Amino acid sequence: MARRVKLSQLDYFRAVGQFQHVTKAAQHLGISQPALSRAIAALEADIGIPLFEHRRRSVRLTENGEVFLSYIERAFAVVEDGFEALRDLNEPGRGKIKIGFVRTLGLGFIPQLIRLFREKYPNVQMALIQNNSVGLETSLKNGELDLIFVTQIADTKACLFEKLASQEIRLVVPANHKYANRESVTLDELKDESFICFQEGHALRDTFNRIFQSAGFKPNISFECDDGSYLVGFVTAGLGLALMPPNSGDVVGAKAVKITSPDARRDIIIAWPTHRYINQSTVAFIEFSKFAVAPDMSFTVAASDPPA
Repeated sequence: MARRVKLSQLDYFRAVGQFQHVTKAAQHLGISQPALSRAIAALEADIGIPLFEHRRRSVRLTENGEVFLSYIERAFAVVEDGFEALRDLNEPGRGKIKIGFVRTLGLGFIPQLIRLFREKYPNVQMALIQNNSVGLETSLKNGELDLIFVTQIADTKACLFEKLASQEIRLVVPANHKYANRESVTLDELKDESFICFQEGHALRDTFNRIFQSAGFKPNISFECDDGSYLVGFVTAGLGLALMPPNSGDVVGAKAVKITSPDARRDIIIAWPTHRYINQSTVAFIEFSKFAVAPDMSFTVAASDPPA
């Protein structure tokens, strides 16, 4: 099998594999459709294996093509890391950071942290992605994100991480519930209540399970959700109670009540890849976060001017 192919051929293959359409790929690359078709045919001839199934108006990757594309995308990602490193050397503070965070941190914590960071580094570009902890950790390991804010890390070998703070978890009840006007509750008062929670595998579900295990009883779960955007809506409809971060209960028809027993908190963790280059802007953001975030998730007074 011949293995000496041109880098441009691999770039062309990647584009066609991503678009699954030769004409669209040619437009993206800025070359003619016949020239791209010849390049793909030459690549398949060079390696001796068909990479595409050719259809009337489109193409489709063969099984071999799918495998090869996964390797080519990783190879180009490494090359991009090289260019990123070079740009870093010449334009410090002007890189791009791809940040992922769990959705419940997007209501206040992440926007405020970024605002403070941008006061010191106004030229840094940022791309923001929300997902659950498992999805964010996978994206980090795949090179799709530079750093993530999560509540737990599963693969401690693939990620470097540091706990920034811990966040209080509160009981969220309907506004007309008997506990809505209480300053605080203990979970052992809630043995007869029904609860709404995230599905198994979600980080907040793990926190939910741990808190109730500490309380010494198994809660009655009436509904399981996969997205926090509608979970509190079920609470306001009177379908059950929930355990959520404080700001998640700040909606019309719901009230967040402090839990005094057992300890109801979750860790807030910043993580970045162990074996992949991250640019100097990302490094600056990590160090800034470690300096600026207090253990209770507030921000230090001098957060806009951390030490060099």
